[in-house]
Amino acid sequence: MRRNSISSGAVLLAMAVTLPASAVPVQWVGNGHWYEVIPNQGISWTSANTTASSLTHLGLPGYLATVTSATEDAFIAGLINNTGQHWGGGYQDAGVTPANAGWKWVTGEAWGYTNWAGGEPNDNYGPASEQHLGLGWSGTFWNDEGNLGNLAGFVVEYSQVPDQGATLTLLAGGLAALGWLRRRGAAHV
Repeated sequence: MRRNSISSGAVLLAMAVTLPASAVPVQWVGNGHWYEVIPNQGISWTSANTTASSLTHLGLPGYLATVTSATEDAFIAGLINNTGQHWGGGYQDAGVTPANAGWKWVTGEAWGYTNWAGGEPNDNYGPASEQHLGLGWSGTFWNDEGNLGNLAGFVVEYSQVPDQGATLTLLAGGLAALGWLRRRGAAHV
């Protein structure tokens, strides 16, 4: 029996070592969203985006973090805590130039607030070479990056991103059910 518990412990230890370390999601009171910094040295933006989109917390969908205000940016920078640059949810479509044009959030939210480091974004390796957002560059600033595997990890945000089509469908269904209940109640009076 003792041998099985040692083997089981070794398997659990091996699993813990091979899985990426992850912090517990933390809620920001500024918008009620949850954020999680996931260390994963060398992950590409595409892989980080796919992974973030597959995660949930408290039933809320995950996505690469979108940063829409200075206070949200400061909160996320505090979570990253100078541990290296991490992927965020900003990107440009392939081939977009100049470097500061056409930035978008993975959620479709409006792109307005920015915190680029001096001289950024710059497409450092040539036109349209860096089209993904790195957070926490040189401390608290943003940097445009290629789809490289050179960042320290990524930041996941968890919130209910409203799907207007689904909301309208639910509203229409609820109104139809209410009408049916009213007609049914009137018939039984």
